[in-house]
Amino acid sequence: MNKKSDKKWKSSYTWVLILNTLYIVIFYIIMQIYA
Repeated sequence: MNKKSDKKWKSSYTWVLILNTLYIVIFYIIMQIYA
């Protein structure tokens, strides 16, 4: 039971990292266009 919740937490943490990386990439592209 504890392992299941840990896996869920890990997958949500992975999503946060993916979204954060995408946000940085999009911001970088915008800066390149408007620079």
